[in-house]
Amino acid sequence: MRDDLFKLEEISKERYEEISSTLISYLDDKFGLKYRIPRFYHEKAYFYNMDIILSTTVLDDRGFEALKSTIVKDLNITDYYSNGTLFSVVFMDFQLDFLLQEEENFISTYHFMSFNDLGSFIGRICRKFNLKYGGRGLDYVYRRADGHYRRDIPLTKDFTKIFTFLGLDMEKWKAGFTDEKDMFAWVVNCPYFSVSPYEKLMGNLIKKSLQRKILQDFVQYLGQNNISKVYKYDDNKDLYLPAIDRFFSEARLSEEIANERRKESHVMEVRKKYHGQLVMDLIPGLEGRLLGRFMQAFQNQFDDHESVLFNAAPEEIAQMILKFKENYYSENRH
Repeated sequence: MRDDLFKLEEISKERYEEISSTLISYLDDKFGLKYRIPRFYHEKAYFYNMDIILSTTVLDDRGFEALKSTIVKDLNITDYYSNGTLFSVVFMDFQLDFLLQEEENFISTYHFMSFNDLGSFIGRICRKFNLKYGGRGLDYVYRRADGHYRRDIPLTKDFTKIFTFLGLDMEKWKAGFTDEKDMFAWVVNCPYFSVSPYEKLMGNLIKKSLQRKILQDFVQYLGQNNISKVYKYDDNKDLYLPAIDRFFSEARLSEEIANERRKESHVMEVRKKYHGQLVMDLIPGLEGRLLGRFMQAFQNQFDDHESVLFNAAPEEIAQMILKFKENYYSENRH
């Protein structure tokens, strides 16, 4: 028995196909081309659930709540659970998970979720290049030097281009995998694959490995096959930027990063004129959480507080703070 939402037993492939044949006609009629069921390897023997990805374009003016009510009625559902964009139901004693995705991320989410946790293995390789692979496709992760700000810059949602950049065999992906071992071998064959993260099993990976059987199976596969492949990544990930920029030229990554760095230089200039100590000097006794709340409220009054403060002289900033203080305390008296 699987310890999950509805405490349902896993089912055989034969039973899964029986449920699928009953369900597919409904899904085709109801959603047309606006739903996807992630792929799985051919010889998968048991199933815990079925993910059904829905594009937001299936919604009408009444929204997701109305659609969920319709699904419950149409499929005669009595047991269900809803959390945000996830709607889980029990159908023929089997768990269906309807996942609502923005149209722009609909297909990329389908590819990412196909073949169990394969997407997470690919994502772990991508992180070594400062890249993020997920339901949105591939992003470049930009971080400021202070470590407090990051932005995921979109590169592409084209999974063929993503896999080509990583040196993964696209024809094999399209044909599908026979079983888990076939899928694992495909990942290991990536020229950038390294066993290091799986040998250490540090941090979150330990927790996930206890919860996700496929991660346990993968680590076991590496050990049983004596795979010791290590790719030596450079500690300075910025060295990969030119190659990434050239390959995904349509994303104009160098321009995006240049803009981010200009913004960062603005922030550094603003911090010279506007900071916590300044506010405390102007408003004695304001400190800790109260200071943080005040500064956040002060900043929130502007659409782009960094630009406003960058262009203001230090004495102007002090006057703005004192003027804001008058209204702030009158509005926040208890």
